Amino acid sequence: IVRIAIGCDWNTIPYPIDTSNQEQRNSTSIRSADVKIDPSPTSLSSCPSPQRSMESIANSIEVATLNGYDRLNEQPKHHFFGSDLVRNPDGTPLLDNNQNTISIAKMLGTKPLQSELATRPGPGGKKLTYLSGDSVTRTLNDIFGFDGWCLEVKQTKRESCDKDAKGRFNVSYTSTVRVTHRISGAYKEDVGSGDAMDKSLGTAIAHALKGSVTDAMKRAVRHFGDKLGNCKCL
Repeated sequence: IVRIAIGCDWNTIPYPIDTSNQEQRNSTSIRSADVKIDPSPTSLSSCPSPQRSMESIANSIEVATLNGYDRLNEQPKHHFFGSDLVRNPDGTPLLDNNQNTISIAKMLGTKPLQSELATRPGPGGKKLTYLSGDSVTRTLNDIFGFDGWCLEVKQTKRESCDKDAKGRFNVSYTSTVRVTHRISGAYKEDVGSGDAMDKSLGTAIAHALKGSVTDAMKRAVRHFGDKLGNCKCL
């Protein structure tokens, strides 16, 4: 923090000062203090000129900026994304079992909890494990805060739209989305696809389009870390 201290009252100091005049010497004072000063050349030289004071302030700000900090606002020039703390809904830091705070980077490096995973039947009778769109959204809210991230749909494209012999519409879409951490500006992008079949064309389009956006979101956020799906547990 740069502090400006005005040591002398330039309106009350006669210049040049006749040191032989006791009354004139007593009229020289320091602002905001009922203290008399000795108006000798040595004392006067200790009071910086206004121009020198401004140059000194400018140099201090320049040095502070070169060192990587804005001293006036006490904030780093560059925000380090992973160093932020994960917080509870009431704003207090989230603590682990040892009562230590948890950084975003550390949380993103953990594996998903079993309760955060879902399963569905896969080919050959196998059970597939995955993160649902709802689970990913809850995790993003828990780590970044409900107002700490945003989803932007960059592009959508209808890839196909066919009608089968039974009068059902088969529609497929692809989407490109960007998920951004608001404070740091860090973002991840990816593409996803979705398809749907329904006798109503509007319903088929809605399901396929929403599915492609959700798939793209899940693929994008996995680049943030294992907690959001970038692990072999899925």
